Amino acid sequence: MFEKTGLNEGGLRDADKTPAKLVPQMHPLVSRLAPLMNGDLSVLHQEVARWVLESPTEAERNALRYFGAELGAVQRRIRRRVEPPTEEEIEIALTAVLALVHRRASSEHRPS
Repeated sequence: MFEKTGLNEGGLRDADKTPAKLVPQMHPLVSRLAPLMNGDLSVLHQEVARWVLESPTEAERNALRYFGAELGAVQRRIRRRVEPPTEEEIEIALTAVLALVHRRASSEHRPS
């Protein structure tokens, strides 16, 4: 989820010997959807459907289906804001939704 950048073997930057910043790695689907969130919901659903079809496991497919079902709610919240969110804020929101639906999908598919 995070990658260290600009590090030497000791985990420090060579130039100033200060610890490097952790850079979050966005899920590729989140990166793809963030700039499209102000557009048509059907386009978002089509993009998620493509990812569902390409997912290797049933658990991932289920999580992505839940995620797709939540996009309309995220879009409505974005549109209600007085000031439009930045793309980074949209990415953060989508990442949070994706994490929550993965948790939901995994808890629903645990053996009893």
